[in-house]
Amino acid sequence: MKKFYHILLLSLTLIACEQSDDNDIQNKDSQEDVENLILKRVESILDWELYKEVIIYNDDLSYDLNNRLTNWSTKTNDDPSISIDITYSGNQIVQIGEFSVTYDEDKITFISPLRKEEFFIQNGKVVMYKWYQFNTDTSSYRLVVTNKYTYDKDFRNTIRTDEFNADGELRQYATYEYDNKINPYRNINNVLSVVSFMELGFFGTDSENNVVRMESFTKFNDGFNSRVFTITYSYNDLNYPTNLKRVGEDYSLEQIFIYEE
Repeated sequence: MKKFYHILLLSLTLIACEQSDDNDIQNKDSQEDVENLILKRVESILDWELYKEVIIYNDDLSYDLNNRLTNWSTKTNDDPSISIDITYSGNQIVQIGEFSVTYDEDKITFISPLRKEEFFIQNGKVVMYKWYQFNTDTSSYRLVVTNKYTYDKDFRNTIRTDEFNADGELRQYATYEYDNKINPYRNINNVLSVVSFMELGFFGTDSENNVVRMESFTKFNDGFNSRVFTITYSYNDLNYPTNLKRVGEDYSLEQIFIYEE
């Protein structure tokens, strides 16, 4: 199961980050059609040479009438099926899978018996994420990882992410470049659904464009090793991605995006 989540995070990290150019969207004949196109399914084929296997998995997304995420389920040939329900009370999420949800002025917290996750919000975006693991010896939550998200000056694009260990040491970071097309998750762009997706491993779901280049830096001895990834897309007439292709050093990934008709 851990391997599946690692693969899910890897593949969906590529999907999107925030909008940098609205021209293509604004020039469409029907703005209403653009706003109402909802992603329902992602079909993925991952040829992972590292594990010497091909993994096929399908993600199905369900929403309420307000386009809020209510269920995420996935089926794969490598791991058991997963289904996670998201429950609302009024306009607030109160449960996501095993996690209960609490709110402060600028923070949303997910709590389970074994884990706690904090999402710090600024301008409707997640700017910092902290993951804690429950320590049975001390009966308290211990900080494991802190992620920080840097946006452009208009808070439209995530331009950098940084990951720190429990001691505050930078372990890895990444920078991003985008196309000017529409993020498949654009129309569930409220912070609660965004946090839900981030909890499920979908990075960048508060964004409106698609990552076309990512450069990742990982701590190694006294320096950082870097890797550059490029991604290509096909689009429909409304500028939404329909296909994604990416080839790495030890894997290839293809995805198909299916929208609600």
